[in-house]
Amino acid sequence: MSAGVISLSVDQAAATTAELIAAVTGKKIEVVAFCLAVFGGIGTVKSTLQDTTSNVVRKTLVGSATVPLVYSYHGGRKTPAFTTALGEGLELVTGTAVTITGFINYRFII
Repeated sequence: MSAGVISLSVDQAAATTAELIAAVTGKKIEVVAFCLAVFGGIGTVKSTLQDTTSNVVRKTLVGSATVPLVYSYHGGRKTPAFTTALGEGLELVTGTAVTITGFINYRFII
């Protein structure tokens, strides 16, 4: 059993840890699609999308002022980008002097 897909806009500044999607007891977060632009920063800067409690890294995002990158995955219900652990939320940890903008499409699953 699952619900419909929800779209989340992302606009996060440097050196920040922010919960993007709150955990729901008894459910997992399934990211079905995303498009995130990583830019700014001096040198190469690493940021991560990760579970909120266990800090399991689901996607590493690397970018810089000279080499900005766009990370995208346009999957679907049968081919999600990734799924969090049961009862985990999703957070974005941005590196120093980097900005990340874009969107994440997700749904809660049992």
